[in-house]
Amino acid sequence: MDELKITNCNRLENLPRLPMQLDTLILSGCINLASIPILPRSLRELNCDRCIRLRELPAFPRFLDNFSCVGCNLRVQPIISRR
Repeated sequence: MDELKITNCNRLENLPRLPMQLDTLILSGCINLASIPILPRSLRELNCDRCIRLRELPAFPRFLDNFSCVGCNLRVQPIISRR
């Protein structure tokens, strides 16, 4: 699986373990999503716009190219390392 797209799913509260080969994760509008599991190293894009219950994110993969979390209430803004 290369891409997982779940949008406007009000019943989604948690995600199961994600496939290690995932490269795009789009979760926009999942207003009850409270947690995201460890992100795969292969992930290049993460969008969790309007996931208003999401407070924390796991460590970011080293090569994440695109990140959007507009309308989230994250306690700490993530730092994307480009080493």
